[in-house]
Amino acid sequence: MLTVFPCFAKEDSQIAHELSEFLERGASVQIFLQDGEIRPGETIVSKASEGLQAAVILLILSPKSAPARWVRREWEPALLAQPRAEAVKVSTILARSCEFPALLRRDSFFDLTQDRLGGFRQIKRWLLGLDPGRREPEFEPARQNHVNGRDAEMEKLRQTLADVPGIAALDGVGEIPLALEFARQSKRDFEGLVWLSCTDQTLASVAGDMASQLGMTLEGDVEENVRELGRFCAQRRLLIVLDDASEHAERLVPGGRSSSLLVSRGGNPRPAAPIPMAVHACGNAPFRLPLIAEMAGLDFRAAGRLLEELVESGSVIQLDVRYPRYVTHCMVRDTESARAHAQAVCRLFAHWATDDSECQADLPQLRRALDWALSQEDDEAWALARDLAKRGVALMMRKRRQAEAFEALAAVSRVAERREDRSTLEDCSREQVWILESWGRMDEAQRIFSSRRALYEDQMQFNFDFP
Repeated sequence: MLTVFPCFAKEDSQIAHELSEFLERGASVQIFLQDGEIRPGETIVSKASEGLQAAVILLILSPKSAPARWVRREWEPALLAQPRAEAVKVSTILARSCEFPALLRRDSFFDLTQDRLGGFRQIKRWLLGLDPGRREPEFEPARQNHVNGRDAEMEKLRQTLADVPGIAALDGVGEIPLALEFARQSKRDFEGLVWLSCTDQTLASVAGDMASQLGMTLEGDVEENVRELGRFCAQRRLLIVLDDASEHAERLVPGGRSSSLLVSRGGNPRPAAPIPMAVHACGNAPFRLPLIAEMAGLDFRAAGRLLEELVESGSVIQLDVRYPRYVTHCMVRDTESARAHAQAVCRLFAHWATDDSECQADLPQLRRALDWALSQEDDEAWALARDLAKRGVALMMRKRRQAEAFEALAAVSRVAERREDRSTLEDCSREQVWILESWGRMDEAQRIFSSRRALYEDQMQFNFDFP
């Protein structure tokens, strides 16, 4: 936790207290407030020397704290040279108008005389930026051009979520751009940012996506992973956005020091412009340009132009700029487009089998494709489901996302048992038993092994160690 030493006159105690409370609510800092008050016989220069024990010194300037005369040979060593030598950061905060050396304006200067709340927010962002272990968010929100005129709503979200830990909710598809723009503008107000797309996703998959964005490796079962995520997030100042949050996904709202924004998409409005089948088939799950190019038979440049046009029309929303990923409002699709989508996803995962640096971002589309393939009765769809599961489980296991892998294996096992596909059932059971044993759930592992032992007549052909 970052330690902060404010230097202030007794007459400025109220603003010092307000600033300290704001910072302690909105950042992981420890404020030495009582030690920072300038006592009789002390000056802001001598008080700053005491502050070298902390990581940050805040000089709160006003007519009462500023010396009657600034003597450079006295203040420069104490306020600039000594802190620099001790690797202590110094910020100058103008609480009330007064005279002070121009050098103190050069770096980390904040003026509270015109906009106190705005100044407090700037100070908090500066402090959060000092954390040497600060991790760049995996999710980088894209700028939204369709939220003009919603400044009052944006300010309300800042007060509810950015200034203090809290929970807020937005209802309707049209609120997704507002949530994205808030996240983009406010990312510096938090230690980290997580955006979870929950549409048609299970608790295991949403928890896996959350852990991935936080840089965590969770190898436990779903319940253990949810508990670990809750403990981790509650202790940190994070912004967690649950897009189309379901009841089970809301279990990932951690409370504590984190803030959570729940976006409910409400109905299924008609898109602002016709959407090509390739985009329509991806539904509400996040998708990337390579999948659209693969389905539509376009090169990347043409597919990119298509997505730009759809974003401009409001038919498609760009979620982030790092991968980048998109989402549309469509929910319903026909069998033909669903099959083409599943085939395209399978081909892409085949291409990326040896390079999974980005394809974790495509897991929501793989889950969507696998769910559809498992719901069909024809042999072609079953073969496709087996291939999708093989590639998806291989990726999940490489990333140590066992809870999601177990869930996929269980889904495939149920269909394999109904279809009397003993080879697939054996391979799934073997992987399930291994995962259960790694969780210490030996009785469940033994039950799966015993219940299907009589069916294990074929040699293993379904290899999940796909390269």
